[in-house]
Amino acid sequence: GIMITADGEKCPRALWEQLREGGILVGPFGPWDEQWLDVLIKHEGQPLRDSLVPCRFVPFISDAERLEPVPLRDAVIDLAPRGASSGKNKSSRN
Repeated sequence: GIMITADGEKCPRALWEQLREGGILVGPFGPWDEQWLDVLIKHEGQPLRDSLVPCRFVPFISDAERLEPVPLRDAVIDLAPRGASSGKNKSSRN
């Protein structure tokens, strides 16, 4: 299956063509202010659609619109396992 996690008015043809017969594609479709989370099933090459719930996802960004990534050295990420102390924050959690 395929899960689309950014909005689009229509299903991208390239993704639909990658989906095998009987495969499931889930994503937000429709105009931004009227999006629905749809489940599409490929049946004899055609989509069977089930609209689940209204939703709003972040917009799809093309390569030309991508933001500059934050260099990892500038990002603050705590990779300590949950419940483990990283040594930086010694406060206890109950």
